[in-house]
Amino acid sequence: MVNLNASRKTTNRNNGGGYTPMENILVQVKEVFETDAKKPNPEKDRIEAYLLHDAAGITAEFDKDGNPTTVISARIDTKAKGRYTNPDPSKTPLEMWDLKVGRKKGTSDRMGEGGLVVLEKAKKVGDREFEVAFLYTAQRNPAGEKELVIENVMATVAPEGEKTLADGSVVGKQERRIYLAEEAKLVTNMDELRAAIAEKLEDARADRPFAIIHVVGTEEAPRVVENDDGTETPRYPYEARTATVYPAWENNARLTSDQAFDRWLAAVSTTRDGKPVYERDEQGEIVKDAEGQPVQELRNGEMIQIINNYLGEEGLMFEVIGGFTYGTGKNSLPSAKNRKSDHYNYEMDWENRETGETAVNRDTGKNYVMQGLARSHMILGRVEEETQPGSYGPWYAQKTYTTRSYNPQTFLEREIITPNTPPAIAKLFLEQAERRSKAKNEEFRTARGNNAGAVKEDDEIRVDNEPDYSGGMAMSR
Repeated sequence: MVNLNASRKTTNRNNGGGYTPMENILVQVKEVFETDAKKPNPEKDRIEAYLLHDAAGITAEFDKDGNPTTVISARIDTKAKGRYTNPDPSKTPLEMWDLKVGRKKGTSDRMGEGGLVVLEKAKKVGDREFEVAFLYTAQRNPAGEKELVIENVMATVAPEGEKTLADGSVVGKQERRIYLAEEAKLVTNMDELRAAIAEKLEDARADRPFAIIHVVGTEEAPRVVENDDGTETPRYPYEARTATVYPAWENNARLTSDQAFDRWLAAVSTTRDGKPVYERDEQGEIVKDAEGQPVQELRNGEMIQIINNYLGEEGLMFEVIGGFTYGTGKNSLPSAKNRKSDHYNYEMDWENRETGETAVNRDTGKNYVMQGLARSHMILGRVEEETQPGSYGPWYAQKTYTTRSYNPQTFLEREIITPNTPPAIAKLFLEQAERRSKAKNEEFRTARGNNAGAVKEDDEIRVDNEPDYSGGMAMSR
């Protein structure tokens, strides 16, 4: 087993409480069965729909052309908490009746053939039958140009922040990322690494690509480290690291992917106020070059040393994972919607990257937090140019659903599971993600003063777009 520290010089699972977790399931509408063509009947109307990803223990199957073939049935759970409690009588929730081709709700476009819908908080009540609390039309017309949903991918959502524009005005901003884990590229030498990074950075499917260098030990690591005094320190039971390479620009011109990677290799560390950070030896003294000048620390020095020392060696798997960053649309920001942020679903206690131990903010008495990753559906939109019909602006994020409605399995970025991950290591990554899910479950249970068992799905707990908006630290590594 290789110790990376030395380089510095889907499944529907039971969440430990005996219940099957509710899920946010993406489907393609096949047919709407209505009891009255003039008005909805929520208790009796239902749909048949094609399942677009594995859910609730059901495997989604597709034909040779990629068309979905697995059919499920769904109806509204009319007793779902909060469904009919909006005090504004004009704001009624979407019903199955509304999903019929040609119908529309409010100012939205009309439903097209084979529209894509999120079944929110879906619970399985039969072999392939579901009751759902809410509906969300992710893509009313799959052939249209204004809506897009990216289903069942690893994703994360940052808290809403602020940015200052050139004119000095301050506006809200929020970023969301997807990771295309299923497309990860194994690499064994520098040429392959450069080629894989170039492939990901030149992916034209979206405007803001990135490439993750993902290094994973192929053997399980000890869960504790014995110290010199005989005590033991906990640690993660695996070796893994990630580093991100972004496209590079100069004078408003985009550089080649090779140039971007060269810049990544040479980037130096600075403090927040722009002062240089220098390398230090084991005694804490600043390292100097042959001419006696201090050596500035490389920003990505740890990963560079891992690459130089271990790329192509046994015991470590190197791969490159591509992904995209999307900004939340200005009208979809939590502050603009006057709602709580869905970033909370990805929030987890900050963990020391070696030991996994948490840390408490002395001022608040609460644990520091960070953003993790979870299986999700990313809902995107874009606007047609008024002066150029048929031309559209960039994609922006509207909403992100975790596939598990409550307390999703939350991963660190370095715990992304790809087709290349050794099964034993994938099991360890999943174990850590499930541990965090159970910890959040316990947090809610304790906060509510309920010692009767695990939180039930119909309890009044914070869910999609209804969290305590408390912000967070940087995205996890």
